[in-house]
Amino acid sequence: MKKSYYLFNPGRMSRKDNTLYFTPVDEHGNEGQVRPIPVESVDNLYCFGSLDANSALFNFMGKNHISVHFLIIMSTTLAHLCLKITCWLAKCK
Repeated sequence: MKKSYYLFNPGRMSRKDNTLYFTPVDEHGNEGQVRPIPVESVDNLYCFGSLDANSALFNFMGKNHISVHFLIIMSTTLAHLCLKITCWLAKCK
């Protein structure tokens, strides 16, 4: 069963094979413990902190039907950006 994941800490997202890896990074640049996230179990990814990733990772998540949500608090307003990469990516091969 797929579920939503919530990332409250800033960090780095990477991928190896069919697993996503989230590495939290503190304000001094020190990396925390790497947390594996199996792609098959992800439906939505909610990011509340800054996320270091590349476009190849977003393409991979789109091909696996994973929606990425960025939620940013600006003073008293909550901004929401949703990356819903759909099936047109498969046609770009």
